[in-house]
Amino acid sequence: MENPSVHSSASQEAMDRLLRSQQQADAAVTTCRNQAVALLATARNQVLDIQRKADDQISLIHKQRGKKIKKRVQALILQNRQADAEQLQDPQQLSQAVLLLAARLTGGSGEVKA
Repeated sequence: MENPSVHSSASQEAMDRLLRSQQQADAAVTTCRNQAVALLATARNQVLDIQRKADDQISLIHKQRGKKIKKRVQALILQNRQADAEQLQDPQQLSQAVLLLAARLTGGSGEVKA
């Protein structure tokens, strides 16, 4: 007959090994979860940094384009004023403009005959 204490001792050792393995597995799972949480936090921070940088660059582009548009509009206004001033200096064009205005004000067709 076999000694029951040998079976009991072997069973106890097997149970101890099983419990140690389970503890190691639990610790490994906890470590992996902690690493995943840390990676997610890092990724979220990186996303926020990218969004901030993109927003900053978009704002800068809008500001630069706004300045360029403003300068171009001012240049067009100046060019238009200069063209108007040149037309007023040309006696023939001024005369035609006056005749056209007079015709329109008096109900005429607005056609100018030279």
